[in-house]
Amino acid sequence: MGDPLAAKLFAKAEAMAKLGVMEPEDLAELAAFPASPAVAKITGQRMSAIGGLPAI
Repeated sequence: MGDPLAAKLFAKAEAMAKLGVMEPEDLAELAAFPASPAVAKITGQRMSAIGGLPAI
């Protein structure tokens, strides 16, 4: 990361993310889920991919 402030903020978020930092494979699965048959009975939900930060 070229920006020192961004690097500092990312390091802080990474330390606080209890479920870990998302990898590209994780995001791909999350992006494909709404188009899959598995979502048939789910309505009105928000999906967050930020490692559990809202839980702190």
